[in-house]
Amino acid sequence: MRVLSESEINRIIQEGKKLSEDEGTAVLDQFEQEQPEIYQAIFGPLSDAIAEDSLDMSYLFLDLCFYIHVGRP
Repeated sequence: MRVLSESEINRIIQEGKKLSEDEGTAVLDQFEQEQPEIYQAIFGPLSDAIAEDSLDMSYLFLDLCFYIHVGRP
């Protein structure tokens, strides 16, 4: 594991924004297999509880989980 540069992070974010829903699901499935504890902490009971109350809100929650603001004021 290594620290990524700002340009690498920006490139990864831009690539992620271009993913289709199916491609995004595949990335999450791989993440779940490789990092099950972290996946459960983010997408486990909390995400399930939000989805039970409001599917739209659960989509917003997922979007916010992946939103990374890279930049300087």
